Amino acid sequence: MAHPYRRVGQTDDARGGHGNPGDHRQGGISPPHPRSHRKIKLQLNESQSRAVAHPSGAVLVLAGPGSGKTSVIISRIQHLIEKQRVPACSVLAVTFTRAAAAQMRERYLSLSGRTATAVTFSTFHGIFYAVLRGACGISGENLLSGGRKLRLLAAVLDRLGLAGSQPRQQAEVLEQELSCLKSRSVSWEEFSPESVGKENFPDVYREYGRMLKERGWLDFDDLLVKSLALFKQNPRIEEQWQRRFSHILVDEFQDIDAVQYELLKRLALPENELFLVGDDDQSIYGFRGAKPEIMLGVPGDFQGMEVIRLEKNYRCMPEIVEASRRLIGHNSRRYEKNIRSAAEAGGRIDLFPCTDRREETEMLTERIRAAVKTGENISDMAVLVRTNSGLCPVLQRLVEENIPFCSTEKPPDLSEHFIWKDVEAYLRLAAGERKREILLRVLNRPERYLPRRLFREEQVDFADALLACRDREGMSRALGALVRDLDILAGMPPYAAVNYIRYGMGYGSYLEACAAGRDGVSEEFLEILESLQRMAAGKKSIAEYREALSQYCRRARELAADRPAEGIWLGTLHRAKGLEFTSVHILGINEANIPWHQADTEEALEEERRMFYVGVTRARKNLYLYYRKPDGSGRHMPSRFLGELMGEKVRDIP
Repeated sequence: MAHPYRRVGQTDDARGGHGNPGDHRQGGISPPHPRSHRKIKLQLNESQSRAVAHPSGAVLVLAGPGSGKTSVIISRIQHLIEKQRVPACSVLAVTFTRAAAAQMRERYLSLSGRTATAVTFSTFHGIFYAVLRGACGISGENLLSGGRKLRLLAAVLDRLGLAGSQPRQQAEVLEQELSCLKSRSVSWEEFSPESVGKENFPDVYREYGRMLKERGWLDFDDLLVKSLALFKQNPRIEEQWQRRFSHILVDEFQDIDAVQYELLKRLALPENELFLVGDDDQSIYGFRGAKPEIMLGVPGDFQGMEVIRLEKNYRCMPEIVEASRRLIGHNSRRYEKNIRSAAEAGGRIDLFPCTDRREETEMLTERIRAAVKTGENISDMAVLVRTNSGLCPVLQRLVEENIPFCSTEKPPDLSEHFIWKDVEAYLRLAAGERKREILLRVLNRPERYLPRRLFREEQVDFADALLACRDREGMSRALGALVRDLDILAGMPPYAAVNYIRYGMGYGSYLEACAAGRDGVSEEFLEILESLQRMAAGKKSIAEYREALSQYCRRARELAADRPAEGIWLGTLHRAKGLEFTSVHILGINEANIPWHQADTEEALEEERRMFYVGVTRARKNLYLYYRKPDGSGRHMPSRFLGELMGEKVRDIP
């Protein structure tokens, strides 16, 4: 029998990573395949045509969701070359990812009927890699990215004696913090690091810089920072690049940070022939330094700049457009727009109140199966969550239900996660194993203040250890409690045992303490522990539990093995930007999640609203919204955004 979930083509708006900017020509894009020379004539509306035919000078194009901004950009390039007789080699189109640059180049070639072009399609990093390569002789070997960078940061923390219990996660947080400082999204005075104490961060910053210099490496932020310094110090080089590109177009302008914007302004001199396209209502990368203030203030930086609004949404059905307008209208720091739907009516917006996470995922899979039965392609559906931690219970449910999925994230291997290794260590100790390495793994998880020297032999003898610390009351009491806990665990099936480890032994509180001050990490850890506990349900032994986990991880890899492939798209609201689907399911729409619990300023709250707006406007026809019902404890309150979105249709969400 044919599989009920059919393969269809993926969306062509997926956003990729920066990649290696080494091949800066055409943004590092490979030569195109041979194609027809037949031109394609795009049908543009009045606002789009006005933007495309803008005579000269700087222009800001406010392009709402589904407004055809890519068509406008490539039509503008064609207009510059064919109507205004601008040499193709003088045109630069800048995007924020190599994937977006590749897509834009391919679409331009299709539109113009060419097989090649001298127009440069690149990222900011690609362009300024080229600047430094020409001026300083750097090569791809000098660039530090990905795993190498995280390993170097972990080494920095270790060398300074600042490494925590989760070095990779700590290095990831540190990487983001360093980027924020280099992109000038935060000043030293305002900076409040989470990776290490504020008093230690200057030492980390200096040591990281020293190790980069010692090895002759640059990170991606250095490409921009050093290019800016080069331009300031050497006007001749700056003028060479200004002469090279007479016309610059920027896609997703709302994602620009302070350093990128300063470089852009310098590169555009003296004519300022800038074509900036973006939507301040979709500015959701504040943590990377991209803030709407730059876009809101840009007309003041360029005298006579024209602002053109693209207000027809060709993607979303009218009810979704109206709801999204109500939602984003609650933000005060934005350009006013009158977005209207040009799509056919039809579709629905449904709310699903749930009692708990399990019911939420049950409702989700029931809705997916019902849609598939009516003929909807599963690969034209998406499930969106606020954070990576929210993916875990959804992923587990999809695997249990044998529903294929695709994601920009690699499915987490829970069998390799430290939380599973801790839980397994407790279960093995309870089963009678006494290897020293197993005990030391969890000896102070949670903190018991028990020294490792108590256990010097490869095989642990708790009686000897208790005897050795009999004169240390606190130590003796803590070790005695651990031994009693292991005895209790020995008589429990896996589900009850994990529950006891989590609550009875305080391991859940230990995870929260580990993640203290690190945005979102506590929730991620507890989500993983929750998933591991659910997986233990019905299992009679640790061997059966371990086999269930192994099968789950293997099946998750199989379901996602052919990415991008057939299957429902699973990801965060941030990752969904630039994508669109017939049906979108957004989960966890509760206070403290959407909006995030640390959004305690008006600025942060408005970014959270923009992020939810992005999720809502990914849906062409159907929008399904899931939230937890209040449990009487004051927790799980429905998000204020639901009422803003639905307006008069929902006066009091239960």
